[in-house]
Amino acid sequence: MDILWTPINLEGSPEPPELARGNGVSANATTGQAMYTDCFQRFAAAYDAEFQAWINASKAGRVDGPDAWDGYCCQVAAAAASLARDTQTIVPVVYDEMPDFYKKA
Repeated sequence: MDILWTPINLEGSPEPPELARGNGVSANATTGQAMYTDCFQRFAAAYDAEFQAWINASKAGRVDGPDAWDGYCCQVAAAAASLARDTQTIVPVVYDEMPDFYKKA
């Protein structure tokens, strides 16, 4: 028995973007989508862009990109998200005041 189904994503496309781009896999009478097996495949373009931005800033004598304060903010948000998941409640994300050292002009 064949079953035909058509998922509609948020953009109204009749198929997921990955399949629309031709990344679908068809084998043994089954159509599916290839899955990334690690972060290097999924985020390769973003990694390349970030690394190139770092190179460009270094050549220009600048230091761009995230700093320790950004890491702190991510850790605080992740801790709140984890607590919200564990307690099934809304948990506010509360940061310490940003030290002057990290304030950008």
